[in-house]
Amino acid sequence: MKLTNFFSKKDFKLDISGKSPALFLKSRIKINKKIINELIKLSKLNKNINVRICMHKNKKSDIHNMIVLISKTQNFFKHTHQKSDEIYHLLRGKMKVIETKNKKIVKKTKLITPGDIYVVSKNVEHIVLPISIYTVFHEIKLKQI
Repeated sequence: MKLTNFFSKKDFKLDISGKSPALFLKSRIKINKKIINELIKLSKLNKNINVRICMHKNKKSDIHNMIVLISKTQNFFKHTHQKSDEIYHLLRGKMKVIETKNKKIVKKTKLITPGDIYVVSKNVEHIVLPISIYTVFHEIKLKQI
């Protein structure tokens, strides 16, 4: 994976072992428009990959707190979280969250305005889909086993 100058080894630790590349912070930073723009540059540089900044210490942290970029060019799958609710806070772009049960859609929610927040309850099968080319959101959930 190619990194931009902004995501230096001095400030971030790259982990490519998950579903998407993760950049773990080595020190606290303020998340702002510049950070979001840098995430978009990073995604573009790497064929529009999904990528995230992890603000939690490591994979073993009880709470996973992330800034996530998803690209419309990627594939997405239904999933559930058995241990906790999952919170989505839209920062840029547009997205939809589709909740399903027995292969049928039970709820479809669009987050279209930065600041929109949506919570998917634990054990609810769902899929998150970008509506815009790039969607960036803040995601919080408990560590999954």
